Amino acid sequence: MASLRRNKTDKNDSFKLALLGATQLSEIKNHCNKQSTSPYDSLRILSLRYRQLIKCRTRIINFLRSGLEITFPELNQIFKNAYAVLALQMFRMYCHPDFLVGLTLKEMTNRVYQAVNKRIHKDVIQNYCAQVWLTAKNSYPAVPADSLEVEIISEYCDEIENYNKEIAYIQNKLIKTAASLDNFKFISSIPGAGQLNSALLLGFAGDISRFDNYKQLNVFLGLDLNRYQSGKY
Repeated sequence: MASLRRNKTDKNDSFKLALLGATQLSEIKNHCNKQSTSPYDSLRILSLRYRQLIKCRTRIINFLRSGLEITFPELNQIFKNAYAVLALQMFRMYCHPDFLVGLTLKEMTNRVYQAVNKRIHKDVIQNYCAQVWLTAKNSYPAVPADSLEVEIISEYCDEIENYNKEIAYIQNKLIKTAASLDNFKFISSIPGAGQLNSALLLGFAGDISRFDNYKQLNVFLGLDLNRYQSGKY
């Protein structure tokens, strides 16, 4: 299937099998024995690692959101990105509405502002704190504030934070590895492409100059329509 689009028919199968012994046997042997030292190999490994980390982080985020549905469900609506710095800190400090009893909005804002090491503008923090502070008055959690679920939510936040650090490290390594490739410079110069997306594209597709046209690249990436016969005809 190396030179075919994903159009698997009995006719194409028969034709390629006939050519296999006549013209492609030596090519296959050479390909199997070839040891590549291309920078694309490292890029592919990093891209796979990046995808794995994203999946792992998403799994923990789903667990976290399930826990919040029990302790303080409104937080899931307020914070769309559960892996953001401010969201994680808010979950740690106020994942139960009872933690806000007797606390003024100003006091809450100052506490969160100090906790995030002033990396986020205070106006942004105050806006989110106001939303949490107001919704806490009418929230009805399914568990008390001393529930073990609160401790588990804090552990989820720590796990997500660790994934954030590792993902950021892999992102930087991906971009640095891809920066040495001419194709990366061309692709990342396209408006909207971005350096990370360009590096991931080259990591999964390899050297795109080996494709004769965009249709072959689409097929390789699985973006082309498939035709697959059972072999009964």
